[in-house]
Amino acid sequence: MKSLGFVFGWVAAMGCEQVDSPGIRTEAVFADMSVTASGDGTSLVSAGLRTGGGGSNTYLDLVDGDALVAHGAGAMAMQRQESALGSIHYVARFDVDSENALFRIEFARRSHDEAEEVCRGGDAPNSIATLPAPFSLVLDPPNALVSRASGDLTVSWAASTDPVRWTLSGDCIETQAVDLERDAGTLRLLGTNMQALKGRTGETCSVDLDVSRMRPGSVDSAFGAGGVFDAIQTRTVRFRSGP
Repeated sequence: MKSLGFVFGWVAAMGCEQVDSPGIRTEAVFADMSVTASGDGTSLVSAGLRTGGGGSNTYLDLVDGDALVAHGAGAMAMQRQESALGSIHYVARFDVDSENALFRIEFARRSHDEAEEVCRGGDAPNSIATLPAPFSLVLDPPNALVSRASGDLTVSWAASTDPVRWTLSGDCIETQAVDLERDAGTLRLLGTNMQALKGRTGETCSVDLDVSRMRPGSVDSAFGAGGVFDAIQTRTVRFRSGP
């Protein structure tokens, strides 16, 4: 790695690393951003900034005036959250989740003079995403107990033109995640496609089906390492899986 000419002090944090933001230029930052609505009338905006590219586990800790600001229904300073593994994300929640609701994330850098700007780089104010349409999931049959030997279940919702991913998870089955080529507004789940975990073939457990409608946004070009900004409507229904 090319020397930056100064010491910024890496901090190992239970699997992830952290570095103070003033030592990293904007051109070296990868931005991992999302806005997620889950059906409660609100949307959660989240941003994690990393150095070393999209596969890196080194997160920027925003200090000394560097900040992330979310713009949705108004403007809000994003608040720091740290996971048990040491990853850092900044979040803000807005009371809006309607179709095409627009969100913008601003990365504001504190640079008082040219010498300081050399170290930090400039602002990245215009990462933008809009939410896809809300939807509701309907189970047929409702409150189902799906046999892994012979059962099936149909889930339906209002179709759209945005991509969809569904995820199936439970205490006694293998987790599955599938990207659909098109959002047809329906999904048939076969019990024979639900694999029981080793040693738990005779068990019955609750299973969560998450359906996420996703729309890619745009990341400010000032982030020289690139990034993603996904706008997501996600819904969850629960049923039971048995032998």
